[in-house]
Parts: sequence; structure tokens; C-alpha cells
Amino acid sequence: MTACSAKLQALLYKTEGSGTDADWAEVSTDMSGAVRLPHTDLVTFDGLEQEMLEAGRVVQYLNETTPGIPGPQGGSFGFSVLLTGHGTATSGATAASVLGDLLGWFLGGNTVTAANGTTVSGGGSTTTNLTTVASATFAAGGLIRGGLKGDGRCDGQWNIVDSHVLTDLLCELAFAGSAANADVVHSAETIYLLESTCAVVPKRFLAQTADIQMVMHGCFPMSIAITGTNPGEVPRINFTVGVSKFEPVSQTFPNTTSVDTYTAAPVAAGSVVLQDYGTTTRAVLGTLRSCSINIQLGITPVPGLGNYTDQKFAGAKRQPTAVTVTLTIDANGPSASPTYYADWLTNGAKTLLIGFQVAAGKSWALALPCCYYTGKRPTQVAVDDLNRVTFTLKASTDVAESSSELARSAMKLGLA
Repeated sequence: MTACSAKLQALLYKTEGSGTDADWAEVSTDMSGAVRLPHTDLVTFDGLEQEMLEAGRVVQYLNETTPGIPGPQGGSFGFSVLLTGHGTATSGATAASVLGDLLGWFLGGNTVTAANGTTVSGGGSTTTNLTTVASATFAAGGLIRGGLKGDGRCDGQWNIVDSHVLTDLLCELAFAGSAANADVVHSAETIYLLESTCAVVPKRFLAQTADIQMVMHGCFPMSIAITGTNPGEVPRINFTVGVSKFEPVSQTFPNTTSVDTYTAAPVAAGSVVLQDYGTTTRAVLGTLRSCSINIQLGITPVPGLGNYTDQKFAGAKRQPTAVTVTLTIDANGPSASPTYYADWLTNGAKTLLIGFQVAAGKSWALALPCCYYTGKRPTQVAVDDLNRVTFTLKASTDVAESSSELARSAMKLGLA
């Protein structure tokens, strides 16, 4: 039988146990109820590892060989998905999505800012305080969007919820204008870094082709990279997953499990707000030319006796995750104290909020509620033969927030 096309594949996953040694890498290949992923890069099996270890026995002849020892299993595999936003509008009922669930597994937490979007009531709203029809439903620290692009008020842009007491939704940053009666307040999925929990719950993955199919047990996050974050680019996320145990199976293929077919949108029509921490006045970077996000995910696999005779890892723990964002803007003319040159030296805490897209269902944003300058002092660089300024900010836990993990999280992604 000849090999089939390598371009035909399905990738599914489901949660596996609770993360304790006893149920890490469950002895099961059952994938009922699994979620099928809309991945864009083919999963290959060459990253899965089980080496034949040398026995090292003493022999009598020069080229005599003795059988090796099959070593423990491990390794990793990677895949990519489009960063599509929530996929559906979040002006009404808002539920967790496949993308949000996956991001939450990697970064630590995933929630909806509110179970339902709402609207503005009456004309009493300000740029930082939205008077809403809903009462006390939006979670502090969660991300939201306000209004519609081009409305001259909230402009469809993103914000961070400070509090929602009765019908007063207080924002950490100001919108461009005050919301009007009936303007929509969009909820969002908010994915966030955990700050005081180190547990990791494993997942079981199934990668299917018309030939080899592999179930991978005791899977844990290893790395995550967000690309396509410059204006006009289509964003995507690259995931790398660690594996504790793998085995070949034969299950029905093509797989009939439904899969999301949401499309992404290029980076456009959003905004970048960079303001001193604790100051609500809207300070927009109007000349953003490029942006890169670097996430150094802190996950450590833990050895254990496990459930299989060739299994090494029986757990994983979260460690600190370093997040930096590098921005490039236009140089701003001669000055004895250029803005970012001087600001870098002051090194006060900042709040960074980037809305990369504001189209309904395709919106996404990144927030560093508390961050600091890091790396080289910004002077001037030549990019595209134009004078530009590049600087980098590093996320920090918002220690002044004590109400929840969501509120104090160092980094948040919003999908709406």
C-alpha cells in the first residue's frame, strides 16, 4: 500500500485527569468528547522521542554489541492556529471558545469578563465610567470593548475593567469620548497569567493521518509564540506541547468531529495606549510601526513513577513567565529630552493596552496593566530608511490589585 498525502490530518484534544501523579497520562486512548482544533501547520511525529540506550556491558571482542535498553518516552510536537478573536460577537451572550480554552491552558486562566455584553443606559456616562443596563456583572481586571469603530466616542476600542458596582462600570483607562445611550459594551474572553497557582492539568491529544495515528498522553504546555502582530499582518499563534507518553492507534479517519472555521483579520483599526500606571487619561501612540510580543513560558515537567512502564514525567508545574512587548514608533523631532529617552530613566510603572483589531468577532487585544521599561535605553534606529524609536516593556504582577487572580495578572489577552 502506498503512503497517502501528508496534507490530510486531524488534531484533537481533551482534558486528562486533574494533574496528580496518579492520573497524569491516563491509561486510555478514548477521545470521545474531544475538541478538534483548526490548526494551520501539520503536526509531525519526529519530535516524539524514545531512544535506545546503550547497555554499556563489557564484551570480549572488538566489535561485539549487546542489546540496548529502550529508554523513557517524551519529546514534543507543535502546531499553529489563526488568532481569530472570539469568532462570534460578544455584544450578547459570551461563552468560552476553543481558542480561548487552549490559550487558557497555556497561560493559566481563561474566563469571560461577563456572561453577557450590555448597553449604555442614559446620558450620564463619562470617558472612564460607563452607566450600564447590566448591574455588577463585569469582572474587575477583565477586558472589554466599547461602542463601534468610527462612532466618535468609544470607537470600538478596548479597555480594562476597574470595577462594576451596580450600574457604574469604571475603566482603568479613558475612552476617546463619552459613551451615548444604547452604545454597546462588549464582553470578552479574557485569558490571563496566573500569579499564585502553579498547577498544570494535563491533556490528551490525538493526531490523525490516513496512515499513522498517534495518541499522546500527559501533555503539557511548553512554549507559545504570537506572530503577525505588525499593522496589516494576519496574526497566528504557535504552540509547542510536551508529551509524557505516546502510542499508535487506529481510529476512524476522516474524523467527523466538528471544527471552528472562524477567519482572522489583519492587524488594523486598533490603538495603542501607554500611560503612567494609575493615570486614566487616554495617551495613544499614534504612529505605531511594528510590535513584537515575546512570552517565555515557565513550565517545568516533573519526573514520577507514572502509569506506563516507559513513562518518565508524571506532572508539570508553572514557574514565572517573562512577557515583553517591543514597540517601534516614529522619531518625534529634535528635543533635549526626548519622551521615551527621558521616560526610560524615570522607570515608573506603566499601563500598556494594545487593541490589534476591533471588528466584531475578530477582535483581540493585549494588556500589561503594570509594566516597566527593560532592555536598552531608547534612542533612535533606522527602519525602512526612516528615523524611528524602539523600546521594550516587561510585564509585572499588578500587586496593588488584591481582589482576584484576574485583577492582578501581569498579562491578559482579550478575544471579542
